[in-house]
Amino acid sequence: MDVDSADKRFSWRKSLALFPVFAVLAVWLPVQMNASLNTNHAWLLICAQRLLDGGRPLTDFYEPNPPLSILMYVPDVLLARLTHIPIYYTPYIFGLLAMILSGWALFGLLKKFPALDEGSRLAVIGSFFIVSTAGASIMFFADRDEYVAWGLLPFMLCQLLITRQVIIERKRLWTILICAGICIFVKPHFLLLPAALVIHRMVARRRFFFVLRDPDVVALFIIGIAYAAIIACLFRDYVTVIFPDFVKLYIPVQRSLIVGKKLVYGVILLAFLKWGLKPVNEN
Repeated sequence: MDVDSADKRFSWRKSLALFPVFAVLAVWLPVQMNASLNTNHAWLLICAQRLLDGGRPLTDFYEPNPPLSILMYVPDVLLARLTHIPIYYTPYIFGLLAMILSGWALFGLLKKFPALDEGSRLAVIGSFFIVSTAGASIMFFADRDEYVAWGLLPFMLCQLLITRQVIIERKRLWTILICAGICIFVKPHFLLLPAALVIHRMVARRRFFFVLRDPDVVALFIIGIAYAAIIACLFRDYVTVIFPDFVKLYIPVQRSLIVGKKLVYGVILLAFLKWGLKPVNEN
């Protein structure tokens, strides 16, 4: 099942509906770019700098979050060093790029939903940009949680489309799955949401082993193997020393917050499954 030919051409007149969004962003962007970095950005940039300079965990820096929290700031440091852009701008630059790419992926995937006309899709994308920028507050824009959200939304839409056996161009599908999957690995516990959708597909199709060969499962497996190899090479102490400290110190303090997050995740998952639970062969 593919989109109708009428949906394949972007109507620039209808895109004027995004004008209020661009107006808000025009006001927001200068304020954001001149805001001070929050402590997460500042410390993780320092960790990435020390890593690039040959530093090691435990001896040169200590960060209880998974190593990808540091690795994701390596491009920020490299951009600052290569272009001499002040390093306190780079998290916002890469954040804007990631947000735009996520929005582009979402817009393309939403075309696969026949119930959504072009105006509805534009409204969704406009809301996505507002929530990701002004809605996230000046302090938390481009923080790790936003990267996870920017990855989860297109990844889970791809999963539902795979479940419904909707045709997605191969290059586009794999590009979205790999890039979005890396974002999800920034906070690995969010993988529970894609895992739940994989289980749903197993139930819907009643074919366990064939589902394990689907592109989303394969993409997460490849990313997981690569990530494990990087940890083994660069962050060996994380598994043996830092992660046990993380479990002992972080989990008890954040227990109430974790319960609240589980409730939010459950609501999001139910919203996705409301569409995905329909018969796979339904048009």
